[in-house]
Amino acid sequence: RWQFCAAGRGAMLSTMRVAARAAKRIPRVTPALHTAGQLAVPAAPNVYGGACSRRWCAASGTKPERHEFKAETKKLLDIVAKSLYTDKEVFIRELISNASDACEKLRFLQGTHQLSAVHDEALPLQIKLSCDEGSRQFVIEDTGVGMTHDELVDHLGTIAKSGSLDFLQNAESDASKIIGQFGVGFYSTFVVADKVEVFTKTCDVAKGDTGYLWSSDGSGSYEITEVPNVPRGTKIVLTLKDDAVEFAKLATVKKSAEKFSSFIDFPIVILESGEEKPVNKQDALWMKSSATEEEHTQFYRFLSNTSYGEPYYTLLYQTDAPLSIKSCFYIPDPDNAPSRMFTRDPEVGVALHSRRVLVKKQADGVIPKWLHWMKGVVDCEDMPMNISRESMKDSR
Repeated sequence: RWQFCAAGRGAMLSTMRVAARAAKRIPRVTPALHTAGQLAVPAAPNVYGGACSRRWCAASGTKPERHEFKAETKKLLDIVAKSLYTDKEVFIRELISNASDACEKLRFLQGTHQLSAVHDEALPLQIKLSCDEGSRQFVIEDTGVGMTHDELVDHLGTIAKSGSLDFLQNAESDASKIIGQFGVGFYSTFVVADKVEVFTKTCDVAKGDTGYLWSSDGSGSYEITEVPNVPRGTKIVLTLKDDAVEFAKLATVKKSAEKFSSFIDFPIVILESGEEKPVNKQDALWMKSSATEEEHTQFYRFLSNTSYGEPYYTLLYQTDAPLSIKSCFYIPDPDNAPSRMFTRDPEVGVALHSRRVLVKKQADGVIPKWLHWMKGVVDCEDMPMNISRESMKDSR
């Protein structure tokens, strides 16, 4: 048995008085009338007046107008180019990923016999990088599917239009081999370039033999011109800004390509002193179901950036649910412990990838810091990422 305290009784009485005053202002409702055995309910009073029972309502017989959002393209390009990406060098990762997708699409179309004839059939599927310090230019070429005039307008002329995502939805391709998903990676070029030129020709003989040049300075418009003697695939030429001339240097380009795209499924070469030098020499060992001891040793040395040493313990771990994860871990030999094992603020030695492309070099959100001495790779093809693909989203 409980009793209200004095303050509680006072508060209750005050509430009752307010309720009584409010009740006096409520209009009386006429009771329902029984007429010939039927219940006749009088209409509710219209407190707002007029024929409509709501204060704001559409006029009878009118249809709502439908409009689409508009955007100022120049400002939108500025947002995409300057706000989404934190590091300038990310544009190299995005362009290599796009080139890899173009090659994968052609490989799929040829493997499923969806193309009766292909332009320049003798050309191998590969990605080539080059640069010119004198003209401040960065160039990337691929021998993939290429584009027609309409595809240029549809894919490059529409921001956030993902050609790779359309391809996955329209064809039964292996989703794990297609990297692109958001349709904004190409526009990262405007972070570093004053002018972007795209030379392209479709791989499909049935779609024509015309090559095209798409060019834009990021001001909100672009031009398309027919160009003769363009080989199959796509070639992108960037004229770099004054604050991005380091990407016209061979060493910088090679370092960024190795950092982000060492495990791309197609050969990446860089033009060095007139010769094509390979960039991605190491296979993605974590994608295999099993590996030999020699392969593990070689991969461990690659991750450790050394030419010596063997792992004390190796682990290949793969799972498909709730996320598709492929990973590879190494415990170093305790007799040859690296010096960083005893550092005060160590960096995690496990890297996070998505579909073979580096997302985060130190995956401290995946591996606890007390396991910093481990080496390895975690690759998740369907993990939720932010649009710049530089970090994971919290999906809890």
